[in-house]
Amino acid sequence: MLVPVRTLCPTNGNVWSRATWGVVCFLAAAGCVESPPPLSGGKPVSYWVDASQDSDAKTRREAVFKLGNAGATSPAAMPAVIAALKDRDARVRREAILAIAKFGEAAKEAMPTLQYIRENDRDARARDYAGKALRRFEGTATAK
Repeated sequence: MLVPVRTLCPTNGNVWSRATWGVVCFLAAAGCVESPPPLSGGKPVSYWVDASQDSDAKTRREAVFKLGNAGATSPAAMPAVIAALKDRDARVRREAILAIAKFGEAAKEAMPTLQYIRENDRDARARDYAGKALRRFEGTATAK
């Protein structure tokens, strides 16, 4: 059933009140629209979070890469990337380090794990990546 605007907006002919009412209605309706989930690589971030737990290392590595690109758009991305720092596959760990570097200061909670990787990882490239990521974090901390 359609209701005439005049019924919804009793303005007694006052144009300003009618415009104000229109803006209020628009803003109220805009707040009711559910925003789509954040995407990375054309898929929802939740897809990549699940894929980061896959049994295939190549799938996990791609998932971590996509989560790094998603950045802070989804609160679920960072915990999945931090968990990937402890992956059994060195290539996945290296990808996780690169992804953590993209998060910037928001990923400070990963610093202890990065320090452990830099000092103890059996993969030389992972140790190197972790050292570079830590230096990058230290550089942003001293710049402030």
